[in-house]
Amino acid sequence: MGPAGPIRVLYVDDDPHFGELVGTFLEREEDSLRVQTAPDVEEARSTLAERDLDCLVSAYELSDRDGIEFFETIRDDHPGLPFVLFFDRANEAIASEAADTGITEYVRKGGSDQYAVLANRIVNVVSRNRATRRLRMAEKRYRSLFTEMNKGVAFHELVTGDAGEPVDFRILEVNDQYESTLGLDRGDVVGRLASEVYGTVASVYLDRCVSVVRTGESIQFETYYPPLEKHVRISAFSPTDGQLVTVLSDVTEQKRTEARLQESQQTYENVFEGFNDATFVHEMHGKIIAVNGTACERLGYDEESLIGTSLLKFDAVGAPDAGMRDRLETIREEGHVTFETTLDTKTGEGIPVEISSSRIEYFGMPAILSVARDITERKERERQLQTLNERFELALEAGQFGIWDWNVETDEVTFSERWAEMLGHSLAEIEPHADAWEKRVHPDDLPDAWDALEAHFEGETDYYECDHRMRTKSGDWIWIRDIGKVFEWDEAGDPVRMVGIHQDVTERKQRQKELRRQNRRLEEFASVVSHDLRSPLQVASGQVELAREDCDSEHLDRIDDALDRSQVLIDDLLTLAQEGARMSEMEVVELPAPAKDGWHHVETADATLEVETDTTVRADEGRLQQLFENLFRNAVEHGGTDVTVRVGPLGRDGFYVADDGAGIEPDERTDVFESGYSTAEDGTGFGLAIVEEIARAHGWTVDVTDSESGGARFEIGDVAVVE
Repeated sequence: MGPAGPIRVLYVDDDPHFGELVGTFLEREEDSLRVQTAPDVEEARSTLAERDLDCLVSAYELSDRDGIEFFETIRDDHPGLPFVLFFDRANEAIASEAADTGITEYVRKGGSDQYAVLANRIVNVVSRNRATRRLRMAEKRYRSLFTEMNKGVAFHELVTGDAGEPVDFRILEVNDQYESTLGLDRGDVVGRLASEVYGTVASVYLDRCVSVVRTGESIQFETYYPPLEKHVRISAFSPTDGQLVTVLSDVTEQKRTEARLQESQQTYENVFEGFNDATFVHEMHGKIIAVNGTACERLGYDEESLIGTSLLKFDAVGAPDAGMRDRLETIREEGHVTFETTLDTKTGEGIPVEISSSRIEYFGMPAILSVARDITERKERERQLQTLNERFELALEAGQFGIWDWNVETDEVTFSERWAEMLGHSLAEIEPHADAWEKRVHPDDLPDAWDALEAHFEGETDYYECDHRMRTKSGDWIWIRDIGKVFEWDEAGDPVRMVGIHQDVTERKQRQKELRRQNRRLEEFASVVSHDLRSPLQVASGQVELAREDCDSEHLDRIDDALDRSQVLIDDLLTLAQEGARMSEMEVVELPAPAKDGWHHVETADATLEVETDTTVRADEGRLQQLFENLFRNAVEHGGTDVTVRVGPLGRDGFYVADDGAGIEPDERTDVFESGYSTAEDGTGFGLAIVEEIARAHGWTVDVTDSESGGARFEIGDVAVVE
């Protein structure tokens, strides 16, 4: 097969006709040949100067010189042009001289195939010349690439063992960039084994490179050279059999950066997943690119469903479009924004959240970090606080409370209009200072008020409370219930701000005064009645004893019973009169103690007491015992001498006393607490009335119902139970 493309040939012969004949036959023998003739050397030189030729063919005998001399005249000007000598004498001297001169090829004339041989020789020398030229050009380009390449390049040859097996590679040549890339001098590596220079004793490296040499297929991989402490990216190919070229790039810093980036990413992911709040990373226009597990859990979506979703979509996980768009714009301009909105879960439930969004760089890309904190509890507290505020305002309005707000550090006080109106003043007439309060408090009450304030400041009381008198604008004195609490303290623990209320309790104080006066009169009356009744009863009882000495009559027994009943009536009346006053002195009492003590003070015969509670209450222990005594006496009188009485807890604010007797009919349960009402023949009718008065004096309630066994059960409620 001939060379690609036409071959331009110049044939020089002093016989023009023969020259034309040679050209014709050559073109017949080889289609790629394009032959031009020249009759002499001068025309040949002119043609060589004007045209690019691939081969020059010359006859030996020319008009002014021979063909060898002609070659010598053009050799320096056209050193790479193939020259074929075509001569017709079998002269070995001509052939030898042609070879010594450097003529490319020579062909003897004669024979039937002389033109075929000449055409073949022309094609061969041109093909070789073109191949050589291409190789030289390739080598030139390669040399330029080798020296000027910005990556390190190394040539290796395969080293085999005695059995022909590959054992290593020897470094043949390196470029300048190789030296700077790996920090090695050319003189220290050329001629040495690769395993010695690179420390690549692992068979994987050798196997890879041998495969490149054997198959001719190039590869790219990364490795670490321990002696150099470098990470290198290698592209390897085989230019010729048994040789390996490696192109190296130092990627050590890149690997370190990747390691730092991976460490940073892992740290970021750990922090990101560690957030207890729903956290999103999204693009500037709202498209979500990362979420944490909390966000998926709270919203009910898996991560795959959330990634790629836009926060601008109301039916996904965002606020209404317009509002969120404005907020994203604020983040882009200011870098941060905090707002409240509602996130819709997969089930359609709305979660109120506070979103804090900041502009960040997310692995080299501008993004927004949004942390959504669930504020459901806060919203509920705000709702409750709003409700309480509304109720408080209604209570203040209904209770006619005056409000004061005291800056304890400066003594500045903000008073409400109602505070001033209580004292007959307008708000403008009251100086906004603590002196406005202090100078109006009654001198006798002021020390107690200050003591109560100091006790609160020292933490001895949860709040300040004091009843004191204050002078009105008209000069009268009214009673004020003053209640307040410190709501702000400084770092030293001193009060800064205190808020409280005033309530006019003048009428209440007057009623209490009148009630105390009535109670004293009642007690005096009861004492007089008790004394006046007991004296004749005692005389009558003594007379009965004297009469027994004179006679033995059943009438005396009836008289004695009547006198005993009268004595019980007097005791109950006196107790009833004394129990009506509300308790003023309370103490912490464990229920079992007064219950058991009361049981021992009652004639109980074969009755049984079971105390099934250890509840502790605030009460007057003596009167609480009287309550138990009357309930126990009632159970024995109406349930029988073998009745079982149980004392147990009633919810969280009371206790009960129950028996297994006959019980009380529903239509009689209201009447049993009336004074004098009794269904027992020897009952006074005051026992349960006394129970009700003692309960009322404590601020308790008392109700009667059926016990589990069908007997009577008395339930005492609204009791101040101590936890």
